[in-house]
Amino acid sequence: MSEYRFNSDGRPDLDTVCLYARSVVSKIRGAQHYSSAASAIATAELDAAAAAFAQARAHARACTEAYEDTVRSLELIEVRARELAQVETRTRAKAQAHEIHVRELYRARAEGEVRARELAEARAEADARAKACAYAEDRAREVAIARSIEHSLIDAHNMSIALSQALAVVPVNPTYLARADLLTHELAKPDVGSLARAYDIAVNLFESLNALRATEVVAVPAPPVARSAVRLIETAVRVLPTADRSRYSEEFRAELAELAGRRKQVIYALRLVSHAYSLRRSLTDPAHRRRAASGG
Repeated sequence: MSEYRFNSDGRPDLDTVCLYARSVVSKIRGAQHYSSAASAIATAELDAAAAAFAQARAHARACTEAYEDTVRSLELIEVRARELAQVETRTRAKAQAHEIHVRELYRARAEGEVRARELAEARAEADARAKACAYAEDRAREVAIARSIEHSLIDAHNMSIALSQALAVVPVNPTYLARADLLTHELAKPDVGSLARAYDIAVNLFESLNALRATEVVAVPAPPVARSAVRLIETAVRVLPTADRSRYSEEFRAELAELAGRRKQVIYALRLVSHAYSLRRSLTDPAHRRRAASGG
């Protein structure tokens, strides 16, 4: 203020006024300068604040999105947890079912072992029974064979008696009757040696009588059928199977009636007796039965 000058009346002069005006202008310029600086600073601060707000807003948006992602992740985790719980429940149920199945398998295995032992015991028992049945069948077969042999020997003995009776009434060499009596005597013995001797005697006697029959002269007129020959034929027929007896009895009697002479009839009957067992074997042969059934 010392630069300002005043008039004598105490009023400032023009220079002083100009100084005042220049000071005001200077102050205003200074204020404007400070105002511009403050405005620039304020603008910068506002820009910084706006940028910070934008960043804060972007960060808030990112946080919101992260929160939403976290919520979705939690929802997915919850869904997955429920699925895992269901899987665990199913797994536990499967484990329980598997455990039950394993127990059932062990129980079935134990039952199978028991059943196998029972079957083995039953098989052993069946084998024992089969062996017993086979032994019984063998014994029955042996008994049947023994009975068949016994019956055959009885029939052969009866035939030899009938042969002796027939030779007693037929005019032939007395040695034939002696051999027939010896045959009867040998057949009365149960041993194998006697049976072999009886067979040799029977074959020799048959061959001798058959040779005698071949050299015999036929007599005219023909005599009636000899009863001894008929009895021999009946004896031979009894050896044959029951189903064939009637047919062969008729055939034998018809052939016997065609022979002239009692001796030929007796020799023929003796030949039938000697071949009776071989005929019986051929008739009981299954192949013979099939041929007979087919008409062959």
